[in-house]
Amino acid sequence: MLLSFAAFAQTPKQFGYQAVVRNNRNGINVLAANQQVSLRVSILRGSPTGTAVYVEDHSPTTNANGLFTVQIGGGTRVSGRFASIKWSTGAFYLKTETDPDLTNGTSADVIVSTSQLLSVPYALYAQQADTTLYAQYADSVKGHQIGDFAEGGIIFSVWRDKTGQQHGLVASLQDLGSRPYAVPGVSSATSSHNGAANTATLVAALGANTNHAAGLCDAYTSGTFTDWYLPAAAELSMLYNQAVLLDRVLDADNDPLTTGLYANAYLSSTYCLFDRTFPVPGYSDLPEVAAFALVFNSNQSALRTPFSTGTMTYAPQQVVVPVRAIRRF
Repeated sequence: MLLSFAAFAQTPKQFGYQAVVRNNRNGINVLAANQQVSLRVSILRGSPTGTAVYVEDHSPTTNANGLFTVQIGGGTRVSGRFASIKWSTGAFYLKTETDPDLTNGTSADVIVSTSQLLSVPYALYAQQADTTLYAQYADSVKGHQIGDFAEGGIIFSVWRDKTGQQHGLVASLQDLGSRPYAVPGVSSATSSHNGAANTATLVAALGANTNHAAGLCDAYTSGTFTDWYLPAAAELSMLYNQAVLLDRVLDADNDPLTTGLYANAYLSSTYCLFDRTFPVPGYSDLPEVAAFALVFNSNQSALRTPFSTGTMTYAPQQVVVPVRAIRRF
């Protein structure tokens, strides 16, 4: 049994949450007094069963009355970013999962509660608005912005369709590793702009495994988002165009789980013909099949051949190149 309430300051970076915990002992509800409990907090968007935009864990200790207090926004982050929640985009709900037995959701005694947040968004608007009128701020933050931590990663492109619905592209918060494009060769992923279609083609041909770049992206998850893919050449160019801003945001968050776009080059999902006149030391026997790659941070590409930063080059399919996943919303 759980009796809870939330308390809001004028301009919080966090907000307080208190609950009284009772435990079932031999069929009798007793106060869970002076004991450590496990608490998972989720902020849900849209409905009591909506997408979790932020999840964190706490392990508070109750007092003699079974009461504990935590600061939501200050727990151990599981997914999402509390400071990046766009409160103006609709209703939000607070879901708590409290376990008196400290088993983080595996006990039969887990107490689940979900309620709509009514006051928190307005308090957080005040924090973000600073000296700007709330109405001006609310108008400016409708939807996502480039550089926002949202949708499972960091946003690098946004646009609206003819109905006014916002869409965008999101990059993963870190490199996934380095992989070859395709071994054996696959030449059917030819879209310059639709990386999702290219990735589906490559996974169908090479298998749903992480031994190749498209499979690595396809298997990636972040929070509740599982629809990641290897970017097409044009999408990779869009990511490069925002790299300076994204690097600054990712560096400033002091989070070891996020990294900037610091690889020499990143691989795309777009197939191209390999030009044998292009010098690739040690790879003279490669087939005339390759994938586009983009040089991000030095005068050397993944092929160890001189290029200036921002140049689209190409990597033979067996060459291992750094991978960054993206998704659309």
